[in-house]
Parts: sequence; C-alpha cells; structure tokens
Amino acid sequence: MAWGSMEDFEPCDDDFDFDDFVLFRQPGVNPNKKRKAEVHRDRSMVDVSGAIEYSFGVSVRLAQGRQKQKPDEQVAGLKYFLKVWRTELPWIKRRPTAGPFTHCGLCDYLKWQIGSCSDKGLRQKLQGILGEHFQFQAAQRVAMSQIFRESEEHPEDVLAVAWDKMDQAKTIVPRVVRLANTQFMKGGSRLVVSLIGVLAPALFKQPLVYTILEDQTHGGDMIASMMIDILQEAAAIRGELPSRLFIQADNTVKETKNTICLFAAAWLLAQLKGTRLQSIEFGYLVVGHTHDLIDAMFAYISKALAGRDFYSLEEMISILQRVMKSPPFWKHLRDVYAFKDAQPEKLSSKRVTGVTQPNNVRIFWGKDGSILVQSKQWLTSPDWGEAMVLVEQCDIQQLTQLYPDIVQPDWEEGFERRSAAWFKKLGDLLLCL
Repeated sequence: MAWGSMEDFEPCDDDFDFDDFVLFRQPGVNPNKKRKAEVHRDRSMVDVSGAIEYSFGVSVRLAQGRQKQKPDEQVAGLKYFLKVWRTELPWIKRRPTAGPFTHCGLCDYLKWQIGSCSDKGLRQKLQGILGEHFQFQAAQRVAMSQIFRESEEHPEDVLAVAWDKMDQAKTIVPRVVRLANTQFMKGGSRLVVSLIGVLAPALFKQPLVYTILEDQTHGGDMIASMMIDILQEAAAIRGELPSRLFIQADNTVKETKNTICLFAAAWLLAQLKGTRLQSIEFGYLVVGHTHDLIDAMFAYISKALAGRDFYSLEEMISILQRVMKSPPFWKHLRDVYAFKDAQPEKLSSKRVTGVTQPNNVRIFWGKDGSILVQSKQWLTSPDWGEAMVLVEQCDIQQLTQLYPDIVQPDWEEGFERRSAAWFKKLGDLLLCL
C-alpha cells in the first residue's frame, strides 16, 4: 500500500487493522509514483465507484454501481483513504494508541527528533543514542533478573519480591457485560477493587494477588502493610526469615519511593533485631521501562475476565482461579497500618530528602548498632554511595516501642447509602430478566 505522508497517521490497535480494508485508487492518481499495495485478504465485495469492506462484516457503499474486481495497482493511497474516511465516515473513530502509562521522556524526545530530522548523519547519531539507551535499560532488567535468580537458588540469603498495582477500571464489582456501557452501570456506586500482583519465585510458583477496597487508605501505608504480610508469609512457608529482603516496585513516589516506606523498613529491622533479617533493599527499573512479568500477568487477568459477568469480589477471583492456566493465590489486605501518622519527624520528608532520585536503596544494620541507608543511582552502578545514619543507636529502643495503629475501614461519606440503593436497583433489574 502506498502510505504517502504519515503526518496525521498513528498505528491502529490490534482490532482495527488497515490490512482488513479493500481500498481503491482515486482516478487520476498515478500508482507508479507510490509503492504498490500488498494483496489483501478479502476482496469479496467490490464497488465500481469505491466501497470499503471491513473484515468484521460492515460494508459501507459510497455509490451505487456494478460490482467488479479491481486490479492490485489501483489500490488507493493513504492520503485519499483518510480523506474519504474523514468525509464519508466521520462517525467511525479510531481508539487512541496512547495508554495511561508514563512514557520514558528520553525515548519520546529522541523519537520526536529522529522523526523531524532531515539530516541523515544527525538522524543516525540520534538513532545510535536511542539504541544505547535501550541497551542501558535492558541492562537494568538483567541486573534485576540476576537478583531473582539468586533468590531462587539461595532463598535463605535473599528473598526477592516484585509487586505492582493493576488499573482499577478493569476490576470494578459488579460487572454485567451487556450493561457495561450504560449510564446505569457507569454511574452506579460500585466497588472499586485495587488489585496488586506479587511475584516471589522463592516462595510461590504461582502469582499472589492482593485486593483492597476504597474503604482503606492506599499509598505508602498500604505498601508498608503488604511488606509486613509478605514477610509473615515467608516465615510461615520457609520457617525462617531471609538475611536480605529485596523488593522490586513500581518507580512511583505515591506508593513505594517515599519516606513512609523507608520508615517502615527501618521499623521492621528494629522490631526484628536479633533475627536473620539484616537488610531491606528497594530496586526500581527506569521510568517508562517498568513493564515486566507482573504486567504480563495483568494482561492474562484482563483476558480471563473479558466478557464475563461477576457480582462479587469472591466471584471475580473464582473466575481467575478457574480460567487462568497459572491461577493466582488470593489474599484480601484487611489490616492496613498507619505508618504515616506514626512516622517520627527525624524519618519524615522534612529531614530525609533525595529519596526519589536513586533507583537502588538499601536499609541495613551498621556495625555500631545503628540503622544505615545507602543508595546507588542505578542497579548496574558498580559502587554504593556513602552510608548515612538513618536511625541513631540511641533511638533504636524508641523505634521498637512505636506501634502504628490499624487504619479503620472508612467509606466516603454517603457511599454506603448510595451503594445500597444502587444494588437494590440492580437486584430488581436482574429479577425482571
């Protein structure tokens, strides 16, 4: 197909493929000036004046005429096709390719410069820089993979855990597929379920899925509470704690990359003083390049739930455990601890700064009995930076006496009343069917 100018064009999603169209050349357009089209799969319906035949069965005629097969060289170019699309079929919209995930700023900038650069030498230089950047972020993944491999081989020395949160819009309870796009369902006071995927190969061969509702606080308190629960699981399964806990988390300040999680890690070390646990380490991939096996698991979860109705959280999880080839374990995170409220000023963001910059941070016991913090810019950086005192030896005893309160579940004001009324309407509707 002669694509022509690409200024206004972005690739379509998998369900909307240009190879599924039968296109025709505008009279007067010389096909020899453009690259010839590839043979399309479906040429069953053709109109003399031009028709667009969709592979999924929608036929739109632009003019009445005799049906006839057109030769391959008379396939329309992209410019004419887009003009016909805008003029004759304005109600057919293409889903944007941009997703909700954060892009790598350097990648997007270099691609933008490469696309707008007319100098061949400069373009090749920019492509080389982009290639080096890809190799760099790939090296971070390799370094992360080596830690997880070490954890599988020596789980008593290092326990590697990865976690991430799934898009909440895909796990709202209840779901009735045939009513999904109605105002009744979209505007209903349903339960928004946050789903957190956890991979710990040294503990579970299958993924672990945590769920938490909107009646609980999220952010750093949620992550710190989950860290405690995972350590409890490790102790129950293996009968001992690891000497090093390594956590791969999403590169976001809102949840893990903050002083709340640093305080929680220091608090855990103080509470578990005298056990095998000597250090807690956080590792992060490059921003914009954080998709990994957990995101692949989320794709399988979306596929398992696609086209299926469920009316409760338990029913949603039951579908996953029945349909997925590697069914997940499920835990609902009921107890969330208020680490943010219990955080001493010495360990708050007022005193501890620069937490968001490094991509590898560890908290560990010093030889003098204090708790130290150390960081590296990248997972592949050869040397750790200077160790700094996070908790003085004289403050350890005070830290062990801190016990964060359990956050009491609390729905948004009026939610329970609105939700009960909406569920009553849904129940009446289902009884009428």
